Amino acid sequence: MRMLSLLGGGYFGIMYYAFISIAVVMSAIYLFPLFQALIAYQKKNWLERQFSKTPAGSDSEKQFRAALLTAAEPNQSYPLYKMLKFYLATNGIILAIFGFLMIVIPESTDQDVLKLLSFLPLLIGVAMYFLYEKFFKGEGLWREIAAVFMLGGLAATFISAYGLYEMYSWLRSDILIYLILAGGLFIIHKMESTLASYLYMIIVTYSITFLSSNISYNWLMFLTHFIWFFAIAILYFWIPKLKAAKSIETKEIIFGLLFMVMIIALAITQTSGLYVPALAIVLPGLYIFSKAFYKKGDWFIAKPVESLIILFVIFISIGLSFAEAVDFTQSQISLFEGYSFHKQIAYFILLGLAFGAYKIYDEEIPSEEKDTLNPLILGLPILAFILTYIVGSYGTQFIMTLFAIYLGYYYVSKGLESKDSLKIIVGVNVFLSAIIIRIFASLGEEIMDSKIATGFMVMLIGGLFVGSVVYLRKEWTVTGAINESNNNHLPTNNDIIDNIENDELS
Repeated sequence: MRMLSLLGGGYFGIMYYAFISIAVVMSAIYLFPLFQALIAYQKKNWLERQFSKTPAGSDSEKQFRAALLTAAEPNQSYPLYKMLKFYLATNGIILAIFGFLMIVIPESTDQDVLKLLSFLPLLIGVAMYFLYEKFFKGEGLWREIAAVFMLGGLAATFISAYGLYEMYSWLRSDILIYLILAGGLFIIHKMESTLASYLYMIIVTYSITFLSSNISYNWLMFLTHFIWFFAIAILYFWIPKLKAAKSIETKEIIFGLLFMVMIIALAITQTSGLYVPALAIVLPGLYIFSKAFYKKGDWFIAKPVESLIILFVIFISIGLSFAEAVDFTQSQISLFEGYSFHKQIAYFILLGLAFGAYKIYDEEIPSEEKDTLNPLILGLPILAFILTYIVGSYGTQFIMTLFAIYLGYYYVSKGLESKDSLKIIVGVNVFLSAIIIRIFASLGEEIMDSKIATGFMVMLIGGLFVGSVVYLRKEWTVTGAINESNNNHLPTNNDIIDNIENDELS
C-alpha cells in the first residue's frame, strides 16, 4: 500500500507513468521483429527441407544451394536475441534506479527537493555514458543502452525543469524543444545509436502538442516551424544506413514507420493551417522516398511507407467520393486566409519538401526504376487538392469515383500480369467499393424507400461479385481441371484446390 500511495501522484507518480510508457514502447520494439524473424527463418527452413528431399548432384549444385541458404539468412543476425538482451538490461536498470529512489527519497517532497530531483534523469544518462566508456566500450548492446538513457534523461530533465523552475517566463517552449533535439542529434551522431534515433523521432512527434504552449501569437510564431529542420535532420544519419543495407529488415522497417508518422504529423500540425496542400506534397514525397531507399524490400511488409501511403491514397480516393467529405475538406483549405509571416514560412517549407522529393526522384531512383513509380499514387493527392479547392463537391465526388474505379482496375490488371494475389485483392476491393459507394451515395434514399429497388440493388451487387470471379478466373486460372474420364474419383496428382505455392507476393 505504501508503494501504491507513492505512485499515486507527485514526482513518483510522474516517474512511474514515464517508466510504464518507456516499457510499453520498448515492448513494442521488442515484439515487432518477431513476425519478420519468423518469416525469414521459415524461408530458410523451407529451402532446407526442399534440398533434403533431393541430394545435390554435383559440387557446383552444392555451392549454389549453400549460396541460397546464406542469402536466406536475415541480414541482422539473431534480432530477437539482441532485443531480448536490450529489453532485459534496460528494464533492469530502470527498476533498480526506481527502487533505489523509493528507498532514499522521503515520501513528502517539497518544491526544492523536486527541483533537485529533476536533474536525476540527466545525471543517470551521463553516468550510463561514462559506465559504457569505462567498462563496455565497443559493445553494441551497452552503446545503445547508454545512448537511450542519455537522450531520455536529457529530455526528461529539460521538460521537468521547465515547469519546476518556471522557465516558461523567459524561455519559449519551441526553443526548449530545439535544445533537446539538438542534444539528441549530438548523441545520435556520437554514439551511432539506432534505438536513440527511434526515441528522437518519438520525441519530435510528441513535442507537437508541447511546441506552441505558452507562446503568444506574434511575428515570432515562424520559429515553431523550425522543428521541420530537426525532423529532416535524422535522414543525415539514416540515408547512409538504408543505402548500405543488404536487405530491408527490422530496424529499417521501424525507422520507416516512425519517420512516416512524424512527417505526416508535422504536415498536419506545423504548416500554419496549410495541412491539405501539405498532405498533397508529403504523401507523394514519402512514396518517392520509399521507392528510392526501400527498393531492396522483397515484400510489402519490408516496404512499410509505400504500402501505407498506397492505402492512404486509396482511402482518399474513396472518401472523396462522398459530397460531405469533399465539403469538409474544402472548408479546411485556407491558402490565403489569415495570411502572416509564419504562414509564408510554411509556404517555403512546402516548396522545400517538394524540391527535396524531386531531388530524391532525380538522383536516387535509377532510370530503369522510375518506370515502377505508379503515376496514380503520385498524382492523386495533388489532383484531389486541386479538384476540392476549385471544383467543389458536385464535380469532385464523381471524378474521384471514376479515379477509384480506374485505380482498382489498374491494380487488378497489374496483379494478373505479374500473378500477384495481393495486388488483385486490393484492386478488386477498391473497384467494387467505389462502384457500391457511388450507387448508394447517388441513389441511397430512393433505394431504401422501395423494397423492390433494394432487392434489385442487392442482386446487382451480388452480380458484380460473381462477375468479378468469372473475369478473374478467365484471366488467371489456378484451379486444375478434373479429368472427365475419372470424374467419379477424387483427383490424385492434380488437386482442385488453388495451388498456393504458385501464388506469392512480388
